[in-house]
Amino acid sequence: MKKILSYNLKSGECKVGQAHITYNDFYGSEMKAQQGWRVSVVSRDYCSSSQVKVVLQDGSAIQSDFNNNYYDSEKGYSATAFFFNIPYSKANGSWRVVASGNQLGPFSFPEAPAQRGFRPSKWAFIADMDDSEYSQSTFDRLEMMTKLGYQGVIHNGDFAYNIHTSKGTKGDTYFENFSRISSRLPYLITPGNHEKYDDFKMFNYRFKMPGGGDPTIQPQASNYYSAVINGVHFVSLNWDWIFMSDDAVSRKKEVLNWLSDDLKKHSANPEIKYRVFFTHKPFYCTFAEEDCLNFYHFKPIESLLYKYQFDLLLTSHVHLYYRHKKLDSKFNIADKNSQYPQSFISGHQGVDPTRGGNKLKVPSKRKGRLEKVALAGDPNILTIEFKNDGITLTLNDCQTNTVLDQLTLSKSEGSLSRS
Repeated sequence: MKKILSYNLKSGECKVGQAHITYNDFYGSEMKAQQGWRVSVVSRDYCSSSQVKVVLQDGSAIQSDFNNNYYDSEKGYSATAFFFNIPYSKANGSWRVVASGNQLGPFSFPEAPAQRGFRPSKWAFIADMDDSEYSQSTFDRLEMMTKLGYQGVIHNGDFAYNIHTSKGTKGDTYFENFSRISSRLPYLITPGNHEKYDDFKMFNYRFKMPGGGDPTIQPQASNYYSAVINGVHFVSLNWDWIFMSDDAVSRKKEVLNWLSDDLKKHSANPEIKYRVFFTHKPFYCTFAEEDCLNFYHFKPIESLLYKYQFDLLLTSHVHLYYRHKKLDSKFNIADKNSQYPQSFISGHQGVDPTRGGNKLKVPSKRKGRLEKVALAGDPNILTIEFKNDGITLTLNDCQTNTVLDQLTLSKSEGSLSRS
């Protein structure tokens, strides 16, 4: 596995790793704040905020605007995530992170800063990905995408398998390796079931998603959030944080209230052209297993997404690719040009098959609800292109770049929800 940095987690020196870039809080609200990038890095034990800074190509330095500390006595794991806000006005050329004489980078800023209002954009969508030979082709394909004008990467849960193993160093290694992509392409994430250790805190301390709040005081900050980027309203929530906790009843109420308020607030937002919802676990699957009976619990959430006319429902967890036919609110097959959201399951980006199965199990009576299935072979990757006249989704084999499936949702054909 190619690494951009090798650092000793217990050296006693101030060293950092896991460099990620994403959109700042401007995109999570309707406030007229300053547009910019959010950079984050992680230190294990030995850095103070005065020692870590982002240095721009012109030599100017930006200090961390807040730190997020995490400690777990069971694993003997202690770390600090440092976050930096870089306005677009200063984001020219390259950036690097300097920590007491050590440095990460330099990295190039993303090619296409976001803006208010709609602008065509392309995104890579991945999930269910370990750090092994099985995911190498996905890492390589994503690295190629950093030079092709993509707006960002959406990582829809299940990282590393598992972040908390080997006293937390498994997760550190995964995110260190993923930095070769996320230091150059903005990175939107949601946790999956494999990040649930310590109520997702060992995972979430690393991230601050746009619209997710301050993770130092709001532990749910990366478990649900909303952002409008280039005219696309992205909404995400972590199923397991809500329903698999001891506090599921109150968390469900909390998230439903938040989701209802967020969708209502953005319902008349003129800059929004498309609406996309992503969560790790599917609403429903094509076979009956415990994890694929979420439909009944998810129904109140789905009802809100239908009410506010979302265009795409993107899920993962199942280590395969399914494109469902359009389904109405009663789970009946609808006309392909009807104004219901198109639903996908995409979760085959590279996992040891002895861990995840990757077996096609579709009873004959369920096949009628499927439009397309990609058998588990080499890892594949789903790309999403938002255009003026519609959305094109393409599934490619990561090894060969062969197109395995493609669908265009066209406004002219009435298959998208907004005019």
